[in-house]
Amino acid sequence: MRAKPSAAISPYIEYTFTPPGGRPVAGDDIVGRDDWTSLTVGAPITIRYVSSDPGINEIGSGTPAPLGDLVFALPISVGLLLSFVGGRLFLFARAEARLRTRLLRVGVSAVGTVVNPKGGRCVLLPAAVSAF
Repeated sequence: MRAKPSAAISPYIEYTFTPPGGRPVAGDDIVGRDDWTSLTVGAPITIRYVSSDPGINEIGSGTPAPLGDLVFALPISVGLLLSFVGGRLFLFARAEARLRTRLLRVGVSAVGTVVNPKGGRCVLLPAAVSAF
């Protein structure tokens, strides 16, 4: 037996407003379910619009949603950060590969002496100097 596809219902309203000195403009928008159930025909609602083009409008109070910008900016910021880190890692790996290739092609061996085996770094003093 096949299941019937379910239709998602979005809380959708239609509204009109008249900008100062202009003609009435009709609009529509999706609202939260709580707002949708509390609205009645003829009730006032705040509309945000572009003053030079009132056809660009939405329901809103004029204050940006605190999470709205974060939800948009966070993935972009993370993507940029990962791109930067990935780019730096790529450049570092490329420089290391070039150095290793150069050492394998034209490098010369030298005998060194361990100076401090317990330190964080090991410094080798060359017994014989060779040029690359």
